[in-house]
Amino acid sequence: MKSEFDEPAYQLSHESYHFEHYKFDWQEDLIFQKYDGYEDYKTLGVEPFEHPDPVFYEGDLEVVRHIDYPSVDNNWHVMSKRMLATLLRVGSFPHRVIPIAIVNWEVPEVRRYEADGSLRKDILLWTHIAVQVTEQLNIFDYDKSEYDRDEDDPDYIRFIDKYVFKIPPEGLPPLFRIPEKKLRLFASAEGRSALKTAGIAGTRFLSLSKGKRHDKTDVPIILPKEIYTSSAPAEQQRFAEKAWKKQRNALVGIYD
Repeated sequence: MKSEFDEPAYQLSHESYHFEHYKFDWQEDLIFQKYDGYEDYKTLGVEPFEHPDPVFYEGDLEVVRHIDYPSVDNNWHVMSKRMLATLLRVGSFPHRVIPIAIVNWEVPEVRRYEADGSLRKDILLWTHIAVQVTEQLNIFDYDKSEYDRDEDDPDYIRFIDKYVFKIPPEGLPPLFRIPEKKLRLFASAEGRSALKTAGIAGTRFLSLSKGKRHDKTDVPIILPKEIYTSSAPAEQQRFAEKAWKKQRNALVGIYD
């Protein structure tokens, strides 16, 4: 079946529009809570690494529950359980699931625990997980891609202006990584189509080539109006409410 998209895959990123009028100084949806023994670089590989169960993030629960692919302040890939399930329905890919719990950031540390020392269940969200893709595909076409090698370390690629992949006979998995850009996740056209159909919110897709200037959010994040306005000063509330109405009208138009 022919894909509705004209590229075999897309760089997967995060929708960021909702930050413009929400919690005016926030840059990420979730804040990682470091644990003893945490080493950032280990998550870039494909090997298992030690971590607590669950790993904790802080966030606004009333916001995050509306976002399937929230942005985080470390290099992990956090997504809703239904986003992962949607991708796996398209096809399998090697991955490891890291359980996470999201703690309501508005509740002070001293009020987060029950008398027995356990965390209060009413301040936790268990709808998301961290996903470590445990295979890096060697499909980068060095002859046809456009990139810039580091002068001091020729094996290190600094910038990639155009990705060209050697598509394997079985096609691309719905979600994958490549060794040339370990931090970046890619979604196949089929994976992207499935996410769009399922209404997975928070994803943003970038073209494999900078020249195409493709930057698209298929399913925008729509937060309840009160989230934009409840904690802001009066003047900002009025501004945010107008912005919310404008955004909502525009989003309705997308699906007309």
